[in-house]
Amino acid sequence: MRQVIVPAYEIATNEMFSQVAKSVESVLPPQQNGESLQLMSEMSDMIKVMANTIDNLTREVSELRIAVNSQQSNTANQEPMNEMDKLKKTISNELEVGNYEVAFTTALSASSAELTVFACENADISLVLDEENLLVSQAILLCLMQQLSASLAEPNNADPKVELEWLQEITVVLNPNDANISAHAGNVLRQAGQNISAKAAMGDLSRAQKRQLQTLLQVFRGLASG
Repeated sequence: MRQVIVPAYEIATNEMFSQVAKSVESVLPPQQNGESLQLMSEMSDMIKVMANTIDNLTREVSELRIAVNSQQSNTANQEPMNEMDKLKKTISNELEVGNYEVAFTTALSASSAELTVFACENADISLVLDEENLLVSQAILLCLMQQLSASLAEPNNADPKVELEWLQEITVVLNPNDANISAHAGNVLRQAGQNISAKAAMGDLSRAQKRQLQTLLQVFRGLASG
């Protein structure tokens, strides 16, 4: 809108300038007298004022156009947020306000190990998995176990710190006999145990991590048989 309105000022001012010049010519008689000279002087002063006005408007128009072009350029250069970034933002917002069930459901529903690990990294594990005040459902715990163990077993996962920490804590608060998960708990636990065993067989872990995996594997076997 500004790009249309401001040039209109330039056009209107130029027209006024032309009209004033014609008026000066029309009032001057062939032989100038004192009255006509005074009028010409007044018109000349008016023209100077208008000329300054035009200069100021021209400068303002130029500055405005530069600002508008810069703004349009910045807007064009902004990359739209991709779907993964949108989901991460949603998860972060839900965690921030304490909607842990919603945050983890969003991460798990995307079937993305990256989002599941992201949610775990950005949540307070001692708060979420507090045995006395568990903030997520048993269904969420079972799904977390499934996806975190799958992420753990990825060949390129050389630093499974988050997965190991959460899997250890989940084994403490998971109840395989809960009515909401009992039909699927056995299969998930067995698969998770296989993933842990596969990771332990890889040669990219420290001795401490392998020991940690062996201990975790024994706990999973106990949960699966119970």
